[in-house]
Amino acid sequence: MDLVDITLWDSEEIRSILVSQVFILAPYDLKVRRFVPMPGDMLEEIWMANGVERRFPLPPYAIVNMAEAADAIEHMVSCNRAQYLDALLKPRFQDPMYELLRDTYSFADGYSRQTRDIKTKSLLQDTFSLWIACRLTSHPEAIVGLDTLGLTKKAMDDGFSPWKNQYPIPPVMSAQLECILYTKLLRPLSAKVRTSLDELFKKKSHDIWLEAYLAIFVLLHSCALLIKRDEEYARQINLITKYANPESIKEHQKGAITLLAHFHRILHGPIPLRRAHQGDLQSFKKNWDFTPGQEQFMKRTYSTVLKMRESLQKPEGEARACANFGLVPTSRSGSFFSSVRAARNLSNEFYWISQLYEEDWVPDKMD
Repeated sequence: MDLVDITLWDSEEIRSILVSQVFILAPYDLKVRRFVPMPGDMLEEIWMANGVERRFPLPPYAIVNMAEAADAIEHMVSCNRAQYLDALLKPRFQDPMYELLRDTYSFADGYSRQTRDIKTKSLLQDTFSLWIACRLTSHPEAIVGLDTLGLTKKAMDDGFSPWKNQYPIPPVMSAQLECILYTKLLRPLSAKVRTSLDELFKKKSHDIWLEAYLAIFVLLHSCALLIKRDEEYARQINLITKYANPESIKEHQKGAITLLAHFHRILHGPIPLRRAHQGDLQSFKKNWDFTPGQEQFMKRTYSTVLKMRESLQKPEGEARACANFGLVPTSRSGSFFSSVRAARNLSNEFYWISQLYEEDWVPDKMD
């Protein structure tokens, strides 16, 4: 898909605005210009609040140069990994249920920066860039600079508006940004990550287990976040269906199952984690080659997994999990991970990643 610039302008004036996603301050600059609206062009944002339709009129501005905007977004993505990870992890710092996410993301981030292996660095950096690109497609942008394109009123915080006291960008700009993201980021990065993982899987070598595990973990968690956002958007625009884009959800589900199948059938699944936790990794080593720091991470990971398997056996653990993740109370012999999977909620943050730790894993049926 080519990036095509608008040619029918209503003004010679080019304005520079700063935009960022609504949940983070990671701004980038866009050159915009007032255009001549055509039939079908959206000139307002619409959402539902308790069954009441809300409308927010916006001026007809669009991006002037799509290629230049793509460069600005790519630069922002390359410079703001830490900010995006902080935005994801910070709200979860106090909840012990998220220890697995915090530790794995932090370790993967550090590993990608410190490793001297070019292919490993490339895989993990591309995976994180793809992860950010997925967040860019999942959450709307707002104007965060001084030039608000004449807007003096912010979108209300009614508990349903995704902007919450911020200035939305015009809808035509949102459509242009979506085109840029799919053309210049999502598709190329998806292809690079897929190629890198395919090369690792073909090696069938133990020495690539850790980087493959980290990349797959991030991708599976991203899949859950994408599905969750699709559900939220369906509610935002008052659809009666569960998902706004059910065909896309099927593709996400298919991709996640494929990743899990490769992890379990080619890379021995979670066995290295269990062996590290038991202290007998060396007896299984063959070609395993982990540093002491990596082994410590693997031990922590499996220890956390065991705690999460046991968390529903305590009344307070069950109450917290049911409240936070929409689970149905179970018997005391249940586990958090098994309850998450039994609920079949594809958007649960732990639905996909919990399946990494099942040594007898079999895939669920596709919806």
